[in-house]
Amino acid sequence: MEDYLQCSFQELHRDDGLLVLGKGLGLEALCGKFLRLYAEQPLNRRRDLVLCINAGGKERSIRTAIISDGGMPDLLPKVGRYLLM
Repeated sequence: MEDYLQCSFQELHRDDGLLVLGKGLGLEALCGKFLRLYAEQPLNRRRDLVLCINAGGKERSIRTAIISDGGMPDLLPKVGRYLLM
């Protein structure tokens, strides 16, 4: 993982925050790291995880990337797309 993504992950994990990334700057990798961290926690110790992503249909590719990287599908949170009007 790139240094700027690792730094972003550490800061967002430590404190709630907002991160804006341009196209091709590692959205999948960053989301994947948060989802893996979430999935690896025992069920009774999991904290809430909320990701608001304007990913333009990449929700499935993010989940697929996690699974192909060794993530267990049963432990991953649901990834969905919601449009609020």
